[in-house]
Amino acid sequence: MFRDTAQRRAIVEVIKSLGHATVPNIAEKLEENGENIALSTIYRSLESLEKQRIVRRISYKYGTDVFEDYEQETHDHFVCNHCHKIVDVSKNEENQKEKFDNNGNLIQSSVTIYYGICKDCLKKR
Repeated sequence: MFRDTAQRRAIVEVIKSLGHATVPNIAEKLEENGENIALSTIYRSLESLEKQRIVRRISYKYGTDVFEDYEQETHDHFVCNHCHKIVDVSKNEENQKEKFDNNGNLIQSSVTIYYGICKDCLKKR
């Protein structure tokens, strides 16, 4: 059962405002907003919010997990190999539809992460 608490609402609002947020980003922003929420509470809340499909966890090869608002339109992610910036990438129409895999399993969602060099880093080269 999902418990809607003021702390969880504050965490969700921070994630929505930041777009992509790590736990340290969330803690810092909460503190700036005058919220005093322990890191352990943030971690537990994120686990619960993820199970309830309120936030989405993005795990990528350059470090800590990143969280985003689950209600965003389905999209993929691009991660820069140089600066590690994460950018949303629109899914093509074919990937947005529910479909079945070769074993007959219904795929309802997927996450694709592209790795490369972002345009900002390319300009610096």
